[in-house]
Amino acid sequence: MNNKTVVYQYNWGPPVTRFTINDDLIKKFLEKGNESREKKLDYRDSLAGNIEEEYYYEDYDWFKSDFAPYVNMYRKHLEEYCGIQCTDWLLDSLWINYQKAGEYNPPHLHPGHVSFIIYLDVPSEI
Repeated sequence: MNNKTVVYQYNWGPPVTRFTINDDLIKKFLEKGNESREKKLDYRDSLAGNIEEEYYYEDYDWFKSDFAPYVNMYRKHLEEYCGIQCTDWLLDSLWINYQKAGEYNPPHLHPGHVSFIIYLDVPSEI
């Protein structure tokens, strides 16, 4: 795991954390996301966003092992600095948004204890 950035920010409750994930994992997300896009695995009915292209990952077993180092770093921080004991984690859904100018996610809630966003391909001007 090549972490260029690890930031813990405390606003309320558990910390909001920012990691820089490695390029191989980003590439894998994009490849598998493009497969979902080609198969038209539309996920918009299950999501809150005002986004035209939202697709679920049909198979995301690969994700748990590839993303585990980042989750474990967060879990360790919660245990050591926040006194929150963490057990195994369960991922109940995973999807990709191809978001364009003017599209957005309104305020919404997620089930479970932790949610995350991974920005895969952000234009340099942003």
